[in-house]
Amino acid sequence: MIRRKILLTVLFGVIFQIFFSTTNTLTIPENQSIEPIANNSTNKCEPASIDEFPPLFFTDEQRRRGGVLVYIALILYSFAAIEIVCDDYFASALEKISYNLNLTPVGIE
Repeated sequence: MIRRKILLTVLFGVIFQIFFSTTNTLTIPENQSIEPIANNSTNKCEPASIDEFPPLFFTDEQRRRGGVLVYIALILYSFAAIEIVCDDYFASALEKISYNLNLTPVGIE
């Protein structure tokens, strides 16, 4: 149990360092801009909302060579972390709340 928590803590630290580091290796070149179709001053188009998303973590070549496996591993890690939190803290907290409020299961009288 303790080893699992230590492993998840270390993995979370590494993932946090990778995703939130200040160096961005996947910047989009600035010469790729979206030009409006009609180039006049009355055109009041909003920029596409897809431009507001952060850049991808891997390049296309890195994803083809196994970067998708890193994404899958991160998803599985997230599910494991949620399972630990719900199992250790959330379920026991609900039991204590229901006990303190004298709640009974539905259907039992």
